[in-house]
Amino acid sequence: MEDVNQQTTERPGPIPTPCLCAALRQASRAVTRIYDSELRGTGLRSTQHSLLRLLGRVGEVRQGDLGEMASIDETTLTRNLRPLQKSGWVTIRAGSDRREKLVAITEAGRAKVEKARPAWSKAQERMRSALPSGVWEISLRGVTGRHESRIEIHNEGCIMSRQRITIEHVRLTVDKPFEKVTASFEQHLGRFDPAVYQELEGGRDPAAVRARLESMVGPSGFMLFRTSNHGVLLRIVGKPRKAMQYLVGNPLFAIEMTRHAIGAGLYAPCAC
Repeated sequence: MEDVNQQTTERPGPIPTPCLCAALRQASRAVTRIYDSELRGTGLRSTQHSLLRLLGRVGEVRQGDLGEMASIDETTLTRNLRPLQKSGWVTIRAGSDRREKLVAITEAGRAKVEKARPAWSKAQERMRSALPSGVWEISLRGVTGRHESRIEIHNEGCIMSRQRITIEHVRLTVDKPFEKVTASFEQHLGRFDPAVYQELEGGRDPAAVRARLESMVGPSGFMLFRTSNHGVLLRIVGKPRKAMQYLVGNPLFAIEMTRHAIGAGLYAPCAC
């Protein structure tokens, strides 16, 4: 007779579940183990490596915002930042509000990310080869895509929706004077004339308006819609800076997006 009380030293594996939330949690742990195993030789865990890569893209950021960007709770974020700061890979300083902490990657941190790149790439390839064709791309789009929730406003009889999207900020550092950089940038942009809206509304031939838009395009293929001198505005609070925002785009590019999804108009032109 089999001894039902016999104990085993084998660790139980994950049990299949019909719950999507539980299944995704199991999958996340399995994926994390793969990345951790490849990154072990670099002295980084997968979460720490992800934080360094993220900081390398976004620059200095508030610690609370970093947690939101990385989808990490405050306790886990603090625990992972502590060894990174101790190793000199990130700096954490107080912001204008003493309760606020600003986190930034250091040059040593950037070098660490670069050194870990082969191990990370190997983990990426392991995951890519383990997934069926097409699942890799679909998974990335699904994870980094938008999350939408709807809130019904009964007293007005309409639906308000909220969407979360992922935006990648690109930072370019140059060793040239601010004025020279902005002047060179502007030289590559055409100038948008908003009168084209009135021309179309007034019934002007669309082909003629298209030709006029084409004439506004600069050498870069884009045109300038507006500038906002945020640096000058800071004089109001006694902290003038050199900071200029440009609204840049090309309506001919935009209509190729909005003709399929009008919501794309929310992101064109773009600010830089």
